[in-house]
Amino acid sequence: MGGTRAPDASSEAAVTSDPATVTSSSSTHWRITALDTGTSHLDQSMLTYTVGVGTVVRIPRVIWVLQGPTTVVVDTSVPMRRRPSEFIGEEFSRSRAQEPANALRDAGIDPRDVEHVVLTHLHWDHAGNCDLFPEARVVVQREELRYAIDPGRFFRKSFLSPRSGWGTPPWMLPNIDTVDGLTELAPGLRLVPTPGHTPGSQALVADTEHGSFCIAGDAISLYANIEQDIPPGFHVDVDDAVDSMDRLRGLADHFLPSHDYEVLSSGLITPIGASHAARPRYVPPPIERWDPEPDEPAGGAPR
Repeated sequence: MGGTRAPDASSEAAVTSDPATVTSSSSTHWRITALDTGTSHLDQSMLTYTVGVGTVVRIPRVIWVLQGPTTVVVDTSVPMRRRPSEFIGEEFSRSRAQEPANALRDAGIDPRDVEHVVLTHLHWDHAGNCDLFPEARVVVQREELRYAIDPGRFFRKSFLSPRSGWGTPPWMLPNIDTVDGLTELAPGLRLVPTPGHTPGSQALVADTEHGSFCIAGDAISLYANIEQDIPPGFHVDVDDAVDSMDRLRGLADHFLPSHDYEVLSSGLITPIGASHAARPRYVPPPIERWDPEPDEPAGGAPR
């Protein structure tokens, strides 16, 4: 489509279909900072499939900043100039300090220094402020862009699709670019497809001094998803969502969910560090064989 551009030879990421080849041996260590850019209250079952129905939870809208050889931003939060209740029907609040432009400034980030903006997916709360980074390469999975242009009727508002009455989506910009599949974005940074929440969702795995962290987007909305093995509640395919969590377990040491205030342990601007790396890993229970009752004949009880 006319809105995409091919990256030049100096910035083009390597693409591979073999997970082993994107398990980095780089000594590059990235620093990750989470920025709280707004708050919503919603039913927990939107985040944990069939669990917590009727329980209202408070969640953040996070922009992630990675600093290393260059500066990378992951997700751009809710659009600054409209209220979500107008187009998605969801309650949302944001202080002046939580405005994305102000949050970046307070964290010492100049948007002009950002080389890559990674969008985990193109929903309204993750891709709403790409225009803050006009000089960055905005990176999305090709399948996600293809679907977001003309999504199914149920999901149109979530993508701010023109067919939902929005007009031009905030992610439809000249600097948007696509990748296909597992991709090394930079030394120590890997993009991993995570379909399920949306058809073309992706996560970013970053090497840090505390091991590799997965910024999972809505493949992992809460710690409960990955630690209790509960798929996210809002998805296009629950089987794909479960498979994506399993895939990420094999590619990262630690996980950063997209909508969990436990991540923001230091307030509006939280450096990711040792306490985040200390979270427990999920251990699958043993599979028990279902045997017939010991006193039941193989052919069933006599008539």
